Amino acid sequence: MKKKLKGLVALVLAVAMIVSIAPSSYAAVSDEIYNEITYPAMRVIADKDVSVAQMIEENGSFSMDDLDYTPLLASIGTAVSDPEKGFLPSFYEAEKWTIWEVNEEGLVTSSSRKAIVSANYTIDEDDYKQFGYGYYDSYGYERAKNPYIEATLAPIDYEFDIYDESGSNKLDTLVLNAENYMDKELVIPDGYIGYMMTVRVDGSYTKYEDVFVTSTEDIWLEMEIMECFSYGKDFSIIKLVPTKKMPYYVDFRRDDNYDYDYNQYTYDDVIWLAPGESIKDNFSQIEEMYPHYEIEGDEWEVWRVFYCGYAIETDLDNTTTGLSVEDYLGIKFNAYDRESYYADIWYYERMYPVLVGCSYSPIEYKIPVYDMEGNLTDETVDFNVDNYDNYVDYESYPGYYFDNQLDTEADTWVFEYKGQSHTGLETTEDIWDILFATSNTCDLSKAKLIAVSDNYVPQPIEIESIGISNSVFTYTGSVIRPEVTVEANVNGTLKTLTKDVDYTVAYSNNKNPGTATITVTGKGAYTGTKTLTFTIKPAKVTNVIATAGEKKVDLSWNAVSGATGYKVYMATGNGEFKYLGATTKTTYTKSGLADGTSYSFKVVAYVSTASGNVDGAASAVAKATTKIALKS
Repeated sequence: MKKKLKGLVALVLAVAMIVSIAPSSYAAVSDEIYNEITYPAMRVIADKDVSVAQMIEENGSFSMDDLDYTPLLASIGTAVSDPEKGFLPSFYEAEKWTIWEVNEEGLVTSSSRKAIVSANYTIDEDDYKQFGYGYYDSYGYERAKNPYIEATLAPIDYEFDIYDESGSNKLDTLVLNAENYMDKELVIPDGYIGYMMTVRVDGSYTKYEDVFVTSTEDIWLEMEIMECFSYGKDFSIIKLVPTKKMPYYVDFRRDDNYDYDYNQYTYDDVIWLAPGESIKDNFSQIEEMYPHYEIEGDEWEVWRVFYCGYAIETDLDNTTTGLSVEDYLGIKFNAYDRESYYADIWYYERMYPVLVGCSYSPIEYKIPVYDMEGNLTDETVDFNVDNYDNYVDYESYPGYYFDNQLDTEADTWVFEYKGQSHTGLETTEDIWDILFATSNTCDLSKAKLIAVSDNYVPQPIEIESIGISNSVFTYTGSVIRPEVTVEANVNGTLKTLTKDVDYTVAYSNNKNPGTATITVTGKGAYTGTKTLTFTIKPAKVTNVIATAGEKKVDLSWNAVSGATGYKVYMATGNGEFKYLGATTKTTYTKSGLADGTSYSFKVVAYVSTASGNVDGAASAVAKATTKIALKS
């Protein structure tokens, strides 16, 4: 009887325990359970094609099993609208959030409570406890069903500023979003074929993209591609500028397959062609892009950049007839096959077609070698743009590379180019940097590699001549410094030297009227001194006044700074001017003239120099008519 009673008591206690831990339909997460949960979080629903309320209405309940994906978890303290968290779909923002309560099965039903929270909501511990479902499992462990938080989405509007061709004057603004771009029209001005769209993308890194577009669909496709790689999705739409030409990358076959990885070959060279325009029509641009290659323009292929920057050949060519806009976009966008396009362009955003040249060769540069006696040897140092820097690291001593490449003996090596000597050479890369320091062309007739002894000292070159464009100037009251041209004979050719690098200039007596001197002194690789003189004329005499008397005219004028004296000239009636004489004063009287006669006068200032007088410009003419003497 006692055994039966003990068994009955045990059964009652067991049932009582089960009843005590059995949950109700909705049970909030208690503090005791919450403190034992490893990762308390809400499941995020941010899907423009899914509505929790609609699914409850249609199916009677909602759970993540109704989705074809697993919703992301947002832990306590997470700002669910933060773009970097990745909860929101691209090009959408949250207007608000709805928190949904779950039951013991993790379902949201029509009986579930819900709370509307703001767009900038952060997952809150108290909300988790209130809308989650807490319970003990069959082993007595603390468990919880995570509540859902659902976004009410709105498309983000992006403003595209439309400019004129100069890119300076804004004409209009186009507003697009993920839901209206197919209904909007991009108006292309007459005479243009489309726009170049410049977009700043701020994400895990900041960059600018310039792409060719002809419609709102093009624009949005480019936006989707750029967003794919920005990791942050912060766009600053800068401008749409109309264009008459389309951009292409330019490259050359380096092997039979031309299957290049973007990580190995970056497409940097771009050429712009109008629809129907062939690359052969712009061959001079190609030659400027590739000055160190011999290029034949008869065979060019069109390739399409795709996965990771690899390129694949198309069935089009640009040799005889350039691409149309339709062909261009067909290559770029793969005929607007979005699914295929996304698969193709992964990790490479700016998708210009590639014009691939099939026939080219690097120009070989050959530098003659001279021995220590100054004799030309039969050896040359050969390199081109593809191999000038292809060498192992020679660090033993300067010139070690050339010692190993050449049979000519030398203590050290000097590279001479256009009269300048360069020491301390290590490899052909040093020669390349000297040859093409300021230009993409060079003159190999003025280049030589010279074997020299250790005590080699470059011999300076004498200045050959100096000159100025004008040798006579007028006094201004300030110093006068004419520009000087200085030349030296370098390898049989006159070379124009550079002031303050190859020579210095000094001026003397170059302010007041007279003879001024220029002194040029060689500097650096150039030596010698040359002088040159120029003349400063007195200023023009002003304010000449002629006062007539009986049989005479009195003259006066303003003094001229620096003048030694003044020369006076006179003409009778309309006759020629004749020299009367000189004076150091600013007055002069001409006597012995006829009564009642018209006379004209001019005055010229002069300065005396070692080589003679230097005259200034003649004054304005002053006229006077002598008086007629009265009869007594």
